[in-house]
Amino acid sequence: NLNEKPLTCARSPISENRVAILKLLLARFLPAAVLIVHREQQQSIFRRCPHHIECSLLPRKKKNGPALYYSSSAYYTTTMNQPVSCLPVSATKMSKAKKVLEEARDTQNREIDLVDKGITNFEELPGLLNMTFVTRITLSHNKLKVVPPGVANLINLEILNISNNQLEELPLSLSSMPKLRILNCSINRLNTLPRGFGAFPVLEVLDLSYNNLSEKVLPGNFFMMDSLRALYLGDNDFEFLPPEIRNLKNLQILGLRDNDLLELPREIGELTRIRELHIQNNRLTVLPPEIASLDLLGQKSVLKMEENPWVTAIAEQYLIGISHVLEYIKTEAYRILYNRHVSAGKAGNVPPKVDKSKKASRARS
Repeated sequence: NLNEKPLTCARSPISENRVAILKLLLARFLPAAVLIVHREQQQSIFRRCPHHIECSLLPRKKKNGPALYYSSSAYYTTTMNQPVSCLPVSATKMSKAKKVLEEARDTQNREIDLVDKGITNFEELPGLLNMTFVTRITLSHNKLKVVPPGVANLINLEILNISNNQLEELPLSLSSMPKLRILNCSINRLNTLPRGFGAFPVLEVLDLSYNNLSEKVLPGNFFMMDSLRALYLGDNDFEFLPPEIRNLKNLQILGLRDNDLLELPREIGELTRIRELHIQNNRLTVLPPEIASLDLLGQKSVLKMEENPWVTAIAEQYLIGISHVLEYIKTEAYRILYNRHVSAGKAGNVPPKVDKSKKASRARS
């Protein structure tokens, strides 16, 4: 039923063969319909459209004229030289975004969902940064390249999701937001963090996974966020973690998968509240013995350590089970092996890095 669900067509001017086929289909299934087709040298039924619009057979709502209109990415239908409908895809999404903001203002809705609205900058969201009553904003799956410092005006914001955009940096003001508890910046192009980024007063969850970050760009106070309960750094370029990680006393989840980690600091054993540790897909060959003191074998605990080039002794225990690994690294024999391995340092065999040149976060628009 074309009146209920428009029929999608190819995004190109209709060829004569395609016109004939469509006419047959319409004559067979919708005999009362009239299909307007492109006649470039004859009547000006189609006009070149400057926008990018959806391609479909659109039911006509007016009483007079054809029942269906053909609309492609390059043309729009017209009667009396006036466009019937010409609405760009991006404009459609933008109008929806503005509608969301208008409704939020009218209803004082504290949660704003702007997922996949084709947004490229905050200027397309008039008044958003003045909506101080908002507690949650979701801007994921857009095309944002910059977050303005004015985001700090949202003094009641508790949750900010700006994942899956094209961000290469973040504003320093972000860390001054007094009520921000959850910040999701994953799947972007971040290659640096602002100085003082660790000053968040109440941040509990920070997701920086799938970016281009390393230990070299972490600000000095990064590990001073004592309210942090979950830190996701997976899919980045970390080779080492500084001993200051010990300061995250309330950390329960630490995600480090898919990095270039060569070793973990012994201070990680001081994170006594850790219940989830993800270190899979790195270049780790040994574990600090202090990890054995963590509660990673409980019913609600998780330790992921696969896809690492472990030394033979750990690899053999891992085949039996993770519990055997944790028991083994408590032994004196392992401590001797570990100290010898650490002393060798870079003089030993360093596992090669994985090629990440084709990683999506490396792309430049």
